Amino acid sequence: MCNRLLSSVPQTHDRLSEEEVSFTNGDVILSGTLVLPPTKGPHPAVVIVNGSGPWVRSAGQDFADFFALNGVAALIYDKRGCGHSTGSWNEAGFDDLAGDALAGLELLKHRPDINPHQIGLEGGSQGGWIVSLAASRSRDLAFIISVSGPGITPEAQGAYCVEQWMKAASYSKADVKEARSLYLLTVRCRRTDSGWDEFEATRKADQSKPWYNACPYMDRDAPGGQ
Repeated sequence: MCNRLLSSVPQTHDRLSEEEVSFTNGDVILSGTLVLPPTKGPHPAVVIVNGSGPWVRSAGQDFADFFALNGVAALIYDKRGCGHSTGSWNEAGFDDLAGDALAGLELLKHRPDINPHQIGLEGGSQGGWIVSLAASRSRDLAFIISVSGPGITPEAQGAYCVEQWMKAASYSKADVKEARSLYLLTVRCRRTDSGWDEFEATRKADQSKPWYNACPYMDRDAPGGQ
């Protein structure tokens, strides 16, 4: 459905005006582009939130054009540590990324060409988690749009990926159970910053097993990992 909608966006930007903007979240400076509708404001607006991995604003250009051509101003921005934005995306947690999105909201709220009561967030994939988290932290959001956003926690999704990959690779039920348990233990230790002795003992016991370095979803970046 989204692809059909976006395919209708004209390739020309002649009808739309764009403005380079920047906003901050703590000491991180986010650099972006505000795409404005061809109609008279104040406009409703949407902040387009990144998915996982590195991301620059051009990846959201089609979405921004689609919104703007339908009367909704759209803010797209380089993810922290990408493009012209400072910071580091791979050292940021979901709280940081939700804060970036809300900083974009604050920018829009104070513009005379934007209706401060009609601003929302759109996020796809990992962005679905981010916009939901941001909504829980703000009373100013009018709406959120989650595109292919997960309906479960990151922990549950990761465990599912480990389990399904192991099954597809024809590992035994015992191997699947062990790999899933190690993944969940790693996540728990990272989240609580505790239980590392248990993790280290479990990791050493599992390290010689054939699935340990095979599963691409297994997190081995924890202390002592490979």
